Amino acid sequence: MFLGTKHSPFMITLITQVEAFMTKLEIKGDWKVASGRLKQEFATLTDDDVLFEKGKEEELLGRLQIKLGKTKDQVRSILDRFLSPGQ
Repeated sequence: MFLGTKHSPFMITLITQVEAFMTKLEIKGDWKVASGRLKQEFATLTDDDVLFEKGKEEELLGRLQIKLGKTKDQVRSILDRFLSPGQ
């Protein structure tokens, strides 16, 4: 939000929606890059294996756990590594 500026309720709603949209784009962009890196490191992964759907994070973890033969904690650690800035 712009500091020191008064906005109408409509403008505040619009700014909030734009900020939420930008955050959503960043997450999608980050996941697109991270999933590409995952597929490079783990050649057996397919696009379907790394498909991310909001609200279905546990399904993604389960798919990766099965495909990689890792525990959920190991998969989370791998995902953290690939989603960390600078990776």
